[in-house]
Amino acid sequence: MFKKPLLIAGVDPGTTTAIALLRLDKRVYFISSTRNLGLDKLIQKTMESGHVIVVGTDKANVPDLVEKFSTRLGARLKFPKEDLLISEKKTLVGSIKTNNSHELDALASALFAYKEIQPLLRRIQVFLRLHKREDLFEPLSEVCIKQELAISLAFDLITNQKKEETKTIKSILREDSVSRQRVMELYEALSKSQEDLVFLSEQNAKLRRELELQRLKGEDFKSRLGYSVQEKFRKTLSGMANEKHSLAVNANRLEAQLSTLRKELAQYETILGALNRFVVMKRLANLGAAEFDRKVNLLNISNHDIVLVDNPSITSDKVIDKVRFLELVVVSKQELSRKQQLILGVTVVLASLLKITETTLFAFCEKSQLEGLLHEKGALQRIVKDYQDSRK
Repeated sequence: MFKKPLLIAGVDPGTTTAIALLRLDKRVYFISSTRNLGLDKLIQKTMESGHVIVVGTDKANVPDLVEKFSTRLGARLKFPKEDLLISEKKTLVGSIKTNNSHELDALASALFAYKEIQPLLRRIQVFLRLHKREDLFEPLSEVCIKQELAISLAFDLITNQKKEETKTIKSILREDSVSRQRVMELYEALSKSQEDLVFLSEQNAKLRRELELQRLKGEDFKSRLGYSVQEKFRKTLSGMANEKHSLAVNANRLEAQLSTLRKELAQYETILGALNRFVVMKRLANLGAAEFDRKVNLLNISNHDIVLVDNPSITSDKVIDKVRFLELVVVSKQELSRKQQLILGVTVVLASLLKITETTLFAFCEKSQLEGLLHEKGALQRIVKDYQDSRK
């Protein structure tokens, strides 16, 4: 059965409506212009050609027909910050021939949309080449573009349909009440832990093999030389014993790291399975500039996030300003005085009042438990007002 290709569409609406379709490799697939072409006919003509995943326009203020066209097809919409100039359109189109100005505008719109997604398409190609799955380029591109998912997450959703985490994430993504960003953060942390676990397992196995090899070498020396070992062989055996001890120490250290990673993986899987009941907190050692600058991008700390802080008494004026600006909720492992809370100027909750599960970068607690404490606390507005009154 013929499989219709994935396409990028450019539309120029008007009395004469033009449409241009491109393949994901930028090749022109179809261009036409028709007078009095309504939305339904336009969609019909497009669907006969293939499956559109991106729609482009040359207008900053997206035309109504283009927006409806994109919505009906379930495609991503790409538009410029300012209307494309005629010179910009001609540069995009290059030497490709069109029959009229409407088709040129439609083709320029499609090529603009292609240019917008081209970096993502290149990353997908590199990712699939490394995984030796170039056959998944179109399905992976469709999921990444239409659902705006990370490449690794989309790849797992396609290739590991029966995996429990995949089933859980799919169900979560279908629920409007759950933050897509939170799911992405958890998945990235889970994937990183899994990669570390595999790497450490391989390193541990390698050390175990080297340890066994050294043991066998030592026994071989003993059996061949007996008890009358010459001094230089005794030194060799002593060195081998030291090396064996060092390998054993390293192996035990890796075993401890593996155990920690396994526990974190189990925690992530538990949280993912019941994410609607939990609040995600991002961990900070303190509110100093060095710690905050290191974690703000790593953890994507943004407006109204909840942060678990080990020692919030360590602060900097710059970080306090950022905490207030982002309206963060601080869950503190140390009890702060009223004056310290007023200086922070945000809602502060004592961590000991919550049942918290911690991993290296994140922490989790029951949503209902935290909301109850915030209700008792009186929320952010009262803290800010008290602080402002104290400054008068």
